Amino acid sequence: MDQIPAPFQTKKLGLFLVIWFAMTTSGLLPLFMIYTFLGFENLTINWVRLAEPSALPPLAFSIMAFALSFVLPKIIFQRQDTTGAHFQVRAERFGGIRLSALFTPYVLRLALTEGALFAGFTIALAAHEGGLFFPFFALTLLRMLASFPSPRFMDKFEARLRG
Repeated sequence: MDQIPAPFQTKKLGLFLVIWFAMTTSGLLPLFMIYTFLGFENLTINWVRLAEPSALPPLAFSIMAFALSFVLPKIIFQRQDTTGAHFQVRAERFGGIRLSALFTPYVLRLALTEGALFAGFTIALAAHEGGLFFPFFALTLLRMLASFPSPRFMDKFEARLRG
């Protein structure tokens, strides 16, 4: 990695920080809605409710979205032309790569993770059991915290995308 002083690294990651903050805090909305509609009195998880026919489509979507959040960003990154003319706009370098080349895979990673959360929210509302939401919330929160756009994370993210 090029030796870039830490304040400049953080400034270059400003857009990534804003997007991360917006996506992470938007995950709190379903938590407040679960509290509003179902309350937090009975938070036991009735795992049998996940096997009901009404829960299977959102559960399948949630698993698929969460799994794709690991796979799809790498595919998108490897298929884009990081030297093309469309990357000349705001093509600031971070380490050895243009930040614009990481933007789409990063946002896709966050969006698919968030999709898994909202599928869990749908299951909890349909089953009228707030406890079913919390495993989805915990997994999403862990994934979002692991995706915090620090300079170290961006280096690791770029290395994983390159394969």
